[in-house]
Amino acid sequence: MKFKYTVDWFEGKTEKLFEIMGHFDPRQELHLLEIGSYEGRSTVWFIKNYLINKNSTITCIDPWMPYSQIDNKPVEFDLKGVYDTFIHNIKETGKDNQILIKKSKSSYALLDDDIRSKEYDMVFIDGNHSSHCVLQDAVYSWDLLKVNGIMIFDDYKWRIKISPPQSRPKIAVDGFVECYANFLEKIHVGSRVAVRNINVVEDQEEIVNKYDIVFSAHCKQIFPKSLVDRVRCINIHPGYNPYNRGWYPHVFSIINKLPAGATIHEMDEKLDHGSIICQEEVEIDSWDTGESLYRKVINAERSLIEKWLKNIIDHEYVATSPTSKGNLNTKLDFENLCRIDSNSTVKVSDFVDLLRATSYSEFDNAFLDDELYVKILLNRKNS
Repeated sequence: MKFKYTVDWFEGKTEKLFEIMGHFDPRQELHLLEIGSYEGRSTVWFIKNYLINKNSTITCIDPWMPYSQIDNKPVEFDLKGVYDTFIHNIKETGKDNQILIKKSKSSYALLDDDIRSKEYDMVFIDGNHSSHCVLQDAVYSWDLLKVNGIMIFDDYKWRIKISPPQSRPKIAVDGFVECYANFLEKIHVGSRVAVRNINVVEDQEEIVNKYDIVFSAHCKQIFPKSLVDRVRCINIHPGYNPYNRGWYPHVFSIINKLPAGATIHEMDEKLDHGSIICQEEVEIDSWDTGESLYRKVINAERSLIEKWLKNIIDHEYVATSPTSKGNLNTKLDFENLCRIDSNSTVKVSDFVDLLRATSYSEFDNAFLDDELYVKILLNRKNS
């Protein structure tokens, strides 16, 4: 194999990687996600050591475009010819059929249907090192990581003494780890930081013994009764309980005209259910799409967190039972909502509500007869 490299920022730090990824069996099917591939030196290392099973894959995200991540330099990396070098190197492995390449900024690629169609055993973050980019990569890729999967941040201490915090990864990594502390286990800190996605079912004994309070923020795992009965579990939920509990509350609020908003509540074994600590309703305007309404809900969540977090931690609040049973929507309900039958007869207003509820700039949701995705663009009159 004749690999072509001009720099080595990777090979000298692989010993710890073997330890971090030690629980993976390369003979099993594994799916890896790499954000930032450059010439492919790290990609090739992952391929050689972990893509042994013919069904294993690695997804590589990199725009391979000129950019700067240091201070005010106009162009730090011109990347001329680097993409061609990357392609050459992965072809040399003989496993280029197991590699998915997304030549795009990660902020776009991580929302791509191809990327989000699978869950990953490992996410390796080594793209733009500016703190806002690192944080965005971590947040966008976290919900793609399998339970017990590993997220690895490269270059944690990069330029730590010579660049302002916003120009390097450390502040983003520290902030992410702190915000997601209830959902991850820090397993390595050095030139890289590695965290493991905690399984609340398998790890509940450790959670009960280690923590006094657990926060769930848009977590896709259902907390078992044996956990919520033994430790105080708090859910930050993007819906106005008890209405439209479950999947995508804001979407269904546009459809069924039930209130939308944000709720922080104590958790029991039921989905998005339990005594309400605080909540904030948001107005649904006639021009709202699912995307614009979701932004309102997220802002309401932030407002509740800022106002109530200290009281919740100190257990200084009075939680009240929901005023009614409410309703629940499942993932299947959402999938059925997105499936449009061209032979059906509906009111124009209901059809518009369906389209605006499912319209997002970055996601394709509603589709017509399994062939055509449909969205709607709304402009206010005289706006």
